[in-house]
Amino acid sequence: MMWLLVLLSAVIALFWYNDWLYQLPTPVPENYKPVKTGTVIALQDRLALPANKPVLLHFFNPDCPCSRFNKPHFKALVR
Repeated sequence: MMWLLVLLSAVIALFWYNDWLYQLPTPVPENYKPVKTGTVIALQDRLALPANKPVLLHFFNPDCPCSRFNKPHFKALVR
């Protein structure tokens, strides 16, 4: 019975730790530059984009929990 109590306590502790970890605010990157909503960003000069194909821009921050969770979905889109 004690062993089950220890296992249950470990599961509860892991659950609450992960819940706490992902509720923390995402740190602001060092090279962050704010951009106002509606600002047009001209990428044609910076990227070689094909004119006849759709382009998906994926903004990824490895420190952001949301970015880590959508990595498998993004890889599926790339495939």
